[in-house]
Amino acid sequence: MMAKPETLCPNCGHSPIAAGAEACPKCGEPFAFLPMHKRAKGRPLDRLRDSVDSEPTAMGGSVTGSVFAHPAQPAAVLTLGAVIWFLRAGGVLSQLDEPKWIFAIAALDLAMALALWIGLGPAKLVAQLGGLFQLGVSVSLAQGDFAALLHLAFVGHAATVLLVVIGEPSTARRNAGLALGIVATGLAIVGLAVGTSNPKAGEVRLMSEEHGFQLQVPDGYRALSREEMLPHLHLPLATASARSFGFGNRAKRIYGALTIDRDPGSQLIGGCQEHLRVLGGTNPPVPLGSPAPGAFGSSGLVLELRTASGAVGRLSCGKLPDGRLAMLAVVAQDPDPRVGRAVFEQIGASLSIK
Repeated sequence: MMAKPETLCPNCGHSPIAAGAEACPKCGEPFAFLPMHKRAKGRPLDRLRDSVDSEPTAMGGSVTGSVFAHPAQPAAVLTLGAVIWFLRAGGVLSQLDEPKWIFAIAALDLAMALALWIGLGPAKLVAQLGGLFQLGVSVSLAQGDFAALLHLAFVGHAATVLLVVIGEPSTARRNAGLALGIVATGLAIVGLAVGTSNPKAGEVRLMSEEHGFQLQVPDGYRALSREEMLPHLHLPLATASARSFGFGNRAKRIYGALTIDRDPGSQLIGGCQEHLRVLGGTNPPVPLGSPAPGAFGSSGLVLELRTASGAVGRLSCGKLPDGRLAMLAVVAQDPDPRVGRAVFEQIGASLSIK
């Protein structure tokens, strides 16, 4: 039987030639010039490369990484992310009063999952950048409150996305990432249902020695900036004589502002009506018959307060014995106006001004 052509010496026809031989054992003809010999010499390097844990796989005639070769786990983690970001942005389980553009993160996660699944060229890089973006957004929305389960879960999920798409993840890393993604998703859903308030008993005290007031607010409330309160309540900007302090519970969609104006020439009725407009009030400044907080004295004035966002509550103003004008506003983003009125009365009862 004729020997295979690749086992024949091209010079003398000697056969068989041992695998890996450098030259013909009969005539001494070297084989280094043969293309088949060069390919054979490269095979040990190929085998070494293929043994690396990155698991490169031939697809479409080229070599691809493990993320494209095994997209199931990364795509699943991204899909779970789309679910929890949609629930968060849509307020399905709780109203966090967060920007609606975070719906885009849910859409981005779905798009990245699909791109990885079908193996689009830039999908891996986009997924890495998307994971970094989600991590940054999660940290920003936490506003330093990393004790809340909700924020920990979203930060953890974003880190998991990076775990399964950065580099060439091994089988163990991909499976661990999927497990962590499932856990982070479950915790995020629980966190959305519970809210972001810390489970501490008692009340929180807001006070200013300079402006001489003390305000007790229920647990879960904290000081809020002007940006955090928009568009439900416009916290007035500081002036030469007046300073405003914002507070509220964003999870419950309740917002408040206390303003102390030290100008002795400020007028009670005119000042209160102007303050209603500055706060973003859209209703006529008609006084109500409700009693003002005790800290405002017998001359306290109470107005209904409605803003363009649909928040409803009360504004009360009082002229203090030393000439200062104190104004307290509380609104709730709730269709039932009794909610805002009840919260105003609760917080107003705790106000102390000296």
